Amino acid sequence: MLYFYKNALDKETAFVNEILTELREGGVVVNCILRGDSRERTLKKIIKDSPFEREILTDVYTEYSEANAEFHLRAIKKGKDIGIAS
Repeated sequence: MLYFYKNALDKETAFVNEILTELREGGVVVNCILRGDSRERTLKKIIKDSPFEREILTDVYTEYSEANAEFHLRAIKKGKDIGIAS
């Protein structure tokens, strides 16, 4: 699970970037993250700053009542490498 806490931010950012880099064009990344403005903003920035086109397939919140928590579910389809961050 990714939390994007200060002490693990570099490692988790590198992990997400590795997934995006290794994923083939047309592949889909699905992430379910505990709802939180800072976490969500960080993940969105990592994806936005990647050098790949992307298409958001799903961007919804879902409740997990057993844990009394809400999660942000996002699915992104990887496009071609455009070589620059967008």
